Amino acid sequence: MATYPLDVAPPLLRTPEGKIASEDDLRQHPERFFQGSDIVWVTVAACLVLQMIPAISMFYSGAADRSSTFTLLRMPIITAAFCTVQWYLWGYSLTFSRSQAESGASWQIYSSQVQDLVLYRALVRPVGAAGPKIPELLYAFYQGMLACFTPALICGGVIKKFRTGRFLVFILLWSLFVYYPVARWTWSLAGLFDHHRVMDFAGGTAVHITSGTAVGAVVLFDAVERHGWGIFAHAWALDAPHSLTNLVLGMMLLWIGWFGFNGGSALGGNLRAVSACISTHIAASSGACAMLLLNWTLERVAKAWPKILRVADRRGAKVSVVHFCDGAVVGLVAITPAAGYVPVWSAGCIGAISSALIFFLKSTVLQDLMRSDPLYVFLIHTGGGFIGMVLTGCFARQYVVGFDGYSSIPDRSVAERVGWQLADALLGFVWSLAVTTAILLLLKVVTSAFTRKWTRLFDIEVDAKLQAELEYKERIE
Repeated sequence: MATYPLDVAPPLLRTPEGKIASEDDLRQHPERFFQGSDIVWVTVAACLVLQMIPAISMFYSGAADRSSTFTLLRMPIITAAFCTVQWYLWGYSLTFSRSQAESGASWQIYSSQVQDLVLYRALVRPVGAAGPKIPELLYAFYQGMLACFTPALICGGVIKKFRTGRFLVFILLWSLFVYYPVARWTWSLAGLFDHHRVMDFAGGTAVHITSGTAVGAVVLFDAVERHGWGIFAHAWALDAPHSLTNLVLGMMLLWIGWFGFNGGSALGGNLRAVSACISTHIAASSGACAMLLLNWTLERVAKAWPKILRVADRRGAKVSVVHFCDGAVVGLVAITPAAGYVPVWSAGCIGAISSALIFFLKSTVLQDLMRSDPLYVFLIHTGGGFIGMVLTGCFARQYVVGFDGYSSIPDRSVAERVGWQLADALLGFVWSLAVTTAILLLLKVVTSAFTRKWTRLFDIEVDAKLQAELEYKERIE
């Protein structure tokens, strides 16, 4: 029977062997080998991540125009449920199976073992590279929340594009062929970039770059399908946000949930988790303030020189709480890979720098490039993910990583760290772009085969079917 090393045991350990336990020992007396505080914190963190899914529903539905609000309110929640079932059936087994854990890095995108299907053996085996461990069932629960939240982010980029059924087929294939492999190379002990000690604390590449790039692929595929290679000749006309109340409330719930998203990635109730939570809050605050001040400055400059400078934000030239919310989300995205690696003082720099760079891209370079992505999902998540990965390499400090009592970072120069960070981010970007495009082509071929003619994958009339639901407002009034 297999035994497992437990590097740090609880203070009340009552077993004579101290640090070695069989699987039967772990099942019969888990309280002897796992810290109760770690279990409680990671469980709460997973629940906070789950709360982010209705939060993103509120945020997207509030930011979109009136004709899209019902689609964006329901789709993240439905998506999370379907992705949960897939994660339970085979997602965890393919991503985090222990098959390669003892043999170093592997180029395999999936595990070759099947013993963890339907979480069959994911019970009490200890998880963690060193130091205190948590039960594998808890780890599967926490990672499952990330696997649900990541596809939910994509919903904001499919306004007036996908039918619900087609989108669910797409997102399940996307999770299987994009998210699971990237999560494996990022966090699994058998993962290539985990082996090379790339620093991605909570998913700069695995969550944000992959989901944002998927939205970019959908937008470009849709534009090519409708307009040939004159892909930038068309843009959706986005009205003012449908509900500022939903927008602000959704953003604040996301802000709260992000403490679980980042703090839970410490996999324990330790000082590193505290540092990650504080860094998260500071980055969000500085990002929000920076975006608000930059838009205020742009508004003043635009008034002074209206013929020279035009305001690029389609949601209005006036400074509003929308810009504040955008900046907060940018800061949260950028701090995601960095939260457990960088000192608290640098979190403000990361939030402000990322917000300023996204503001510049939105106002200039990408002003016309992504006009069919009215909620800026590609820009905020892919751009913020790249910025966060690079700044993680710049600001990471060993003493912060060591707050949990056992972790470390490789002894490399800043340039070497940034190089590895960029390699991970670029590979995630290319993988997501290529595989997402391949999935869209496959769905187009299958759809055309059923209709016996070359059919467009996306349906511009999809939201017209929601007009009956939209009449609720008129009936109430």
